[in-house]
Order: sequence, then structure tokens, then C-alpha cells
Amino acid sequence: MRNRRAQMELLGLAIIMVIVLMGILLALRFFFFNVQENPVQNARDVQLGANLLDTMLETTMVCKGVPLSVMLKDCATGASFQCDEIEVTKAGVATIVIPAGDSCAYANATIGYMLNSTLNTWGRKYVFEIEEKINDQKIEFKNPPGGCTAGFQKITRPRPIGGQTLTLVLKLCQ
Repeated sequence: MRNRRAQMELLGLAIIMVIVLMGILLALRFFFFNVQENPVQNARDVQLGANLLDTMLETTMVCKGVPLSVMLKDCATGASFQCDEIEVTKAGVATIVIPAGDSCAYANATIGYMLNSTLNTWGRKYVFEIEEKINDQKIEFKNPPGGCTAGFQKITRPRPIGGQTLTLVLKLCQ
């Protein structure tokens, strides 16, 4: 009879210890990993990212007069487009020179310019990448250089190109 009572007390203590441990873990999560969730800001970030990616893909390039999506497609399928050096100006002031090169170099420089002119100017932290390598090149831009350190909103835009799919990913840091 005493053995059974002692076993029941030990089982009760074990259950209490598990409950206390779970409470400590929850408290640690909320105190040390406290990322503020704001549904309105999350919705704005998703909309901003989606609009930015869609606009980037449909922006007509000075070189060849085709959208960025066509430039990326050419890059992925052999880079037959060749572009001259282009000086981009804003209000009569040269802001960037996109060097001469094939469609891959041009698309890479143009994406960097677009991100710098928008998200960097607005003070937004982000990671932009094309998940698949194009001609053994990884297209990736990060601001700050380490990428997002806390939470982020991930927006993707897959684009079928030939036999593969290029996935553009924009992560807007919280």
C-alpha cells in the first residue's frame, strides 16, 4: 500500500515538473524571441512586395525594349542579347551607369538599381534572390548585407522559362 502511494506521489511530482518546464519554455519564447506580429503591417508588406516584383518583371528595359522578365528568360537560355553601356539619370543627374554586357549582367545591374531606388531609399531591409542559378550565377541582393535577422514576409514570383522555372523571392524584413 505504501509503495503504491509513493509511486503516485512521484508521478504527481513528475507531472508538476513537466508543467513548470513548459511554462518556463513559453516564458523564454515570449521574452527573448518577442517578434511583434502586426497583421496590418504584414498585409502591407505582402502587397508592397508583390507589387514591386510584378512591376520589376514588367518594366521595359532600355536595352532591346523588352521587359525584365524577357531579359531574364534570355539570360537563362543562352544570353543572346548584348547591351551597350547605359547611363540612368534622375532629374538631369546621372545616378548609375549600367555597364555594357550580355542580358545576364544587364538584368543583374538593373535589378540592383531598382531595389536601390525603391526599398533602399525607403529605408526597408530586404533580401532579394532568384532561387535557381542562371548560367552558374546566383542573383542575390541583401540590405543589410547579413540579410534579415528577425522575422520577414516572403513573397515569391515563379516564372516558367523554357524547361525550368525561375523563382524570384523577396523577403521584407520586420
